[in-house]
Amino acid sequence: MRCLVCCDARIVQCTEGEQGIYAVIARYDSLSQGAPARVLIECPACARGMSHPLDCFMDLQVHEHQRKAVARARAIALSSNPVGWLVLTGGYGTGKSTVLDALCDTLRSRGLHPRICTAPEFRQSMYDARREYGLSAWLASIKRTRVLAIDELDSVKWSDQDLEESLSELLNARYQAARTTLTMLAGADLGAVPGRIKSRMAEFGILDLGKTDLRAADGGLAAV
Repeated sequence: MRCLVCCDARIVQCTEGEQGIYAVIARYDSLSQGAPARVLIECPACARGMSHPLDCFMDLQVHEHQRKAVARARAIALSSNPVGWLVLTGGYGTGKSTVLDALCDTLRSRGLHPRICTAPEFRQSMYDARREYGLSAWLASIKRTRVLAIDELDSVKWSDQDLEESLSELLNARYQAARTTLTMLAGADLGAVPGRIKSRMAEFGILDLGKTDLRAADGGLAAV
């Protein structure tokens, strides 16, 4: 069974609950293996066998903010040459991570191999790289990545000068290469993001998904 919330996951077990069909999944990204999570996966689109993961999310939208974000993501996914930036913000549970996951899944199926991580994972990898083989070489490899997605930009302390300098250097390089690469960023609150980084985001447009929480009321849906 494929649905937006499980498009980049291995389904371990399915159960039926009051709100619909649930699945216990093990999620993965390019940097780490996630812990199993219980998520609500029932979706009218899945039942109809729709092939595009973003179509599933479209059926679950509750207001125009999310529809605009999904429409933009879908345009990128279907583009013959997906490039530029996609920047998402909005309250917790509004679908930021979910949209990124679905878009990365679609691009992966096209052989583009997106590199996806959270900002805390980026920070940890940065310190590991500095200790093990050098920060410059590590940053250079990420700068060259064809498709890069960094989620949870609100989950790090921007007062960390090393982090700010590394992300600024990386995103400036990605900005310069926007005609040949795709960069996707997301965070619940971008207010703390340094001005020089936010100005790069603003040039491509920051899509606000609003504050409506799409997760199951009982907390069964993984945070998005």
